[in-house]
Amino acid sequence: MAKRVIIYLVNALLILLIIRRIVIIDNDKAPIIFLFFYPVLLIVNFLIGVILRFMRKQIYRTYWRVCLWMVLLFIPLVAIIVSL
Repeated sequence: MAKRVIIYLVNALLILLIIRRIVIIDNDKAPIIFLFFYPVLLIVNFLIGVILRFMRKQIYRTYWRVCLWMVLLFIPLVAIIVSL
């Protein structure tokens, strides 16, 4: 249980850091930065999940759930970032 909470918190913190960086930059290239780093984070989580799946660790499901939530939140976050 604690591992899952840590995984969710670390990913939420990284997403918040990406958004914070975009707000600090405050120019027309900021959404491009988001469109680069957010999918990179998504791919990293997916690859960690795949590796853990091959190692037969049950925690892989948590990484895949994070990926699912990141995919579902992508469009609303892009809309918010563009409106900043």
